[in-house]
Amino acid sequence: MRLLDGFSRAGAARLTGVLLATVAVAACCVGVSSAAAGVTRTIHVGRILGGVSSDGTHVWVANRGYYPGGGTVSEIEASSGTVIRTIPVGSQPVGVSSDGTHVWVANNDDNTVSEIEASSGAVIRTIHVGGPPGELSSDKTHIWVTSGIDTVSEIPTSYTTAKKHRGNRQRVRR
Repeated sequence: MRLLDGFSRAGAARLTGVLLATVAVAACCVGVSSAAAGVTRTIHVGRILGGVSSDGTHVWVANRGYYPGGGTVSEIEASSGTVIRTIPVGSQPVGVSSDGTHVWVANNDDNTVSEIEASSGAVIRTIHVGGPPGELSSDKTHIWVTSGIDTVSEIPTSYTTAKKHRGNRQRVRR
């Protein structure tokens, strides 16, 4: 006899067994991960925080607020949880991305992205984007940043820009 959905009773029983086993494994995994999970430490950084990014050695946090400490990015040493420095950037930083060498910060109110040299904390350049930037990500050759409500801007990194300039100088030499 066939059920209305096209499964035989034996097929339905097998499917039920597979589903029950899947739920049991999932419940076990959730139980294990929630038991192992927990907050290791809490680090006070600033007020009204935006994005956070880690390169494995340092953690970078956007401090959005208009309060003292706002409009900055804090660098935290990941191993100790110590705030190393706070770097002024544009107004309302909301997104941050780091690859260990450079840090990019989306400054929402300024419609800009700040590029910071991670080792020195110096702002290398500020790039204007079409609309208020939000989240961003880097693949070491480009920065991808949401801007406005319906666009993503692609920005070449300074690594790429420097390579292009070196290449142009070599071609111009006679």
